[in-house]
This record gives sequence, structure tokens and C-alpha cells, in this order.
Amino acid sequence: MTSHAQSGRLRVTVDVSDTAVVAGDIVVVEIKATTSMNANINIDVPQYDWAMELGRSQSQSSQFSFGTGGQQVQREQRLSVELQLSKAGEFILQGIHARAGTDKVTATPVKIRVAKSQQAVATKAIVGQVSPPSAQEGSLFVRYRPNKASAYLGEQILLDLDIFANGNFSLDDTKPPALDGFWREMIDQPTQLRARNTRVNGRPFRTYRLWRMAIFPLEAGKKLVESTQLGFSTNRSIFSTGKKLRRTAPPLELEILPLPTEGRPAGFVSTNVGEYKLTASIDKNNVAPGKAILLKVTLRGTGNIKNAQLPKVEMIDGFRVFPPTIKDDVQITNQGVSGSKTAELILMPTRGGRLEIPSIELTTFNPTTESYETLRARSFSVYIQGNPDIAASANVAPQVITTEPLPSQQTNKDDLRPPRFREKLKREKQPITSHDWFFPILLAPFLLLMLSISIDGIKSFLSKETESSLRKKIDQATQQRLAAAAQAATSNQPEQAYVEIHEALISFGSEIGGTNIRGQTNDEIRVTLSNLGMNEPLIERLVQELENCDFARFAPGAREATAVGEALERAQNIISELKSWKK
Repeated sequence: MTSHAQSGRLRVTVDVSDTAVVAGDIVVVEIKATTSMNANINIDVPQYDWAMELGRSQSQSSQFSFGTGGQQVQREQRLSVELQLSKAGEFILQGIHARAGTDKVTATPVKIRVAKSQQAVATKAIVGQVSPPSAQEGSLFVRYRPNKASAYLGEQILLDLDIFANGNFSLDDTKPPALDGFWREMIDQPTQLRARNTRVNGRPFRTYRLWRMAIFPLEAGKKLVESTQLGFSTNRSIFSTGKKLRRTAPPLELEILPLPTEGRPAGFVSTNVGEYKLTASIDKNNVAPGKAILLKVTLRGTGNIKNAQLPKVEMIDGFRVFPPTIKDDVQITNQGVSGSKTAELILMPTRGGRLEIPSIELTTFNPTTESYETLRARSFSVYIQGNPDIAASANVAPQVITTEPLPSQQTNKDDLRPPRFREKLKREKQPITSHDWFFPILLAPFLLLMLSISIDGIKSFLSKETESSLRKKIDQATQQRLAAAAQAATSNQPEQAYVEIHEALISFGSEIGGTNIRGQTNDEIRVTLSNLGMNEPLIERLVQELENCDFARFAPGAREATAVGEALERAQNIISELKSWKK
């Protein structure tokens, strides 16, 4: 509706986009004031308690011309105000003024009728059916459209929000609803709406899909997809802002069935609902000494793959199992959410020979067959070469013990005697004690014994080390290993770097504690060091770093130069704490 008013050389025009609306709709008030005076124009629009102002914009222009009467001017001021009408009733749009110089004009009042908005009533979902528009909605309305009316807890539901229209429109906002009680994944939200022809209650409509989401119910029972409002503009052109409308998609009721209790295994995870397959693979079945096996366990199929949980593999006989690395590969198409989730586990053999990696199992619920399924991945037989304990210490640099060489016993050829000798049958007449050699031979054993004791005592005295010198040697050997680790890292040999760090910690921990912890399990190391009086936090840091070194040797992501540098820094800190503990 348009109203006009004029005073002197000032004229004002008020145009209201719609005077019969529904509560919640938006009307646009366009005010244009013109004057032939060379003066600024001011437009004043009051605040209304029956409407909420959403925003305003203004523009101005001036035109100059010359004629027989001299210079002529034409000034124009435009003001656009958006009002949202939240109350039902009849209201008067009045009090709009324009001023230019000494002229003032008040626009003619405009009556606006606001009808009460119909309460959005939840409708039970019926696949393939759309509830027809109400009288207030007319030829523009929005509806939810699910691909199933009922589903099991955790089952995937595809939910569309469609716009049904006859005529042109533009969309002002597209924010999806919160959807409390559902895990949601956006599948499609096109930037350009594409129309398709449909019929609703016998009437033809152009239908546009605003978005499609995959929703996964988190609770059983009757669940509502809450209503959502959208803003539209119709009949917009270069001459008019058109009519602004609000349309509400009624709430939708879905029936969510609980998972069956019959056949449900203890500890079943409710997010493992879908059509899945479980597979496993290993990177080798003939393992060289000191090497590990990479075991991959993959769950693949259709469902909420992001929240699905893989089976926990914590113990395998004959192996040390490291914590897994989990990778998701989610695929989103118009048919829904699918993909795979993979756990990569490092298995370190603890003994040699033929070992078995048993079949891994996972129970899922298949909503298509409405039954629980136990998925099984294949088992593997692997051969471990050699003894892992010996292989683990093969990278340890052997301690070189330097000793003085024993004097060689040289044999003079003149000292050789024939194996036989000729016995004298004639007895000696002189007594044996009368010979010069008797007493020296008699005392020789005693003298040799005393000489031996003296030599050992001198050697012991010369080789005796103080505690300080021994500690110094241990420190030097440890620092040499850490330096070798740093050198290996810079030479792009991260595996050898972690070996050196591991051996530095093991050797220093053994020497400083006075007991050998090499070859012990982590739990045994904890007990050994705890019995020696070491504090628990220090024990845990030492054991954790030993674990990290073992894991990093076989985890490619941990072999970056920065990771080796961080491991070196942690090892230095642990060694410093071990020194302080022993003081």
C-alpha cells in the first residue's frame, strides 16, 4: 500500500510491502521524500511497541538543472525500514515525518492487519507424503521429508528440508536446526537451488531441496525434529524490495526403536549400528630379528562410522601390543554416510618361532536384518626368526675390556728332550740333602706363593677405582650414547637414534641403581626400582620413555627429527633426575 503527503515544496511517499500479514512476518516500509529546495532532507520514523525493527538503510541524491529561471535543484532522500510483526491485531503505522528547510510534512497513516500465526503442530512422519499448506502459507511453504518414519537407536536416517513454491522467491536465511537428540552429518547443502516438479494434495508445486542431512538417533522413543523458520522475499524487483515472509517447517515426529535385548552381548556398544564388515591384514608373516609386525584391523560399511568403536586388542600371546593409531575414512554421498575406520597396531614379538595372531571379533547390530552379527577377521600364522631378546640387544655396542697381554711362553729347542731316558741302575752314594739344589727347590713353592700374592696386591691397588671415577665413566658412556643418537637423527637414521636413547636409559638406570634391569618387562622394572627406593613419578617417566623408544622404532610418524629431538630432551631430564636420586 502507498500513501502520499505534501507540504509546500516537500513531498513524502510511504510504501508498505504488505498490510495483511501473519504474526512473525516482516514488512518493509519504504519512505521517499523529495524537495525542490536547496536544503537537506531529514526523515524521522518512530519506534513501535507492536513491531521489532530489524534494520534500516538510507540513500540520497541531488539533481541540478539550468533554465530560464536560473539554476533549479531536485533533492531526494530514501529510507528503508524492516519491521517484524510479532503480535496479532490491527496496528497503525503513523508518525513518519520529513523536514527540509522550513517545510515539514507528516505521512498519511497506514493500517496493518496481523493475523495470529497457527501453532506448528507436530506431524507423524509418513514416508512419501507431504502435509498440504495451510491457508496462511498459501503457495509458499517448507516441509521436512525423511526416508524412514521409524528407525532403531543409532540407525541412519536421511532427512531433507524442502521448499514448495509457485512463483519466484529468494531465500534470506538457511541455518539448519539444532536437532537435539540426534547426531547429525550434513550431506548436501547446494549453493544454487534446483527445482523439480511435484504435486501436493493434487496441486502442482516447484520443489527445492534446501539441504539433506544424515541423522542418527541417540535415544529411543518418540523423538521430535524441532520446527525451523526460514525467511523469504517475494516479488522483488529493481523497483521494489518485494514482500518478506517467514515460513515454518512443522516439527516432525519419528519413532525410534530400542535395540533388541534378545541376543545382545554384554558390553555391546550402541554406536556400532549399521551394515559392516571386519577385515584384518599384516605387513609380513616372516619376521626378521628385532623387527615388529604392523596389524591393521578395519571396519567398513554404512552407518555412523565416525562414532563406531573397533574391538580392543590389548594382549596377544607371544607379542607386546602397543596402543593403536585410529584412522577414519568417511565417505558422504546422497545415499548417506559410509566409509571405514582402521586401527593400526604395532606387535613386537617376545619370543621366537611360530606364533599365532588370533581372529579378532566385533559384534554389530544390522538394522536391515534386525539382528546382532558377530564379525570376524581372519587369523594369521607368523614365523619369528631368532630370539627377540638377543636381537633387541644386538644394537647395543659391546663393552671393550682392555687387558695386558700375557707374556708368551717361548720354547727353546735346546730344552727339548726325548720322550725316553736312560735310567742309571747304579745308586748314588751321596745323600740328596748334600746337593746344592736341594734347599732352593724345597723353598721354591713358598717363594712363588708369596710373589704371586704380592703381584696381585699391586695390581689390585693400581686398578682400584673410586666411586667418583666410576660415576664419571658411566656419565661419559651415557653421554656418548646420547650424542650418537643425535648424530643418527641428523643422518636420517631415526630408528638407530631411538635404539641409542633406549640403551642410554637402560645402561644408566642399571648402573645407577646397582642392578641390571636389561631384559626385564616394564612391570618388572617398576618393581625392581621401587624396591631400590626410587620415587614412583621418576619410575613412570623412565618406563614410559623406554616404551616410547620401542614404539617409535616401528611408528613412522614418530621418526621425524623434531620427535627425536624431544625424546633426547626427555632422556636428558630423566638421567639428571636419576643422578639427583642417587646422591
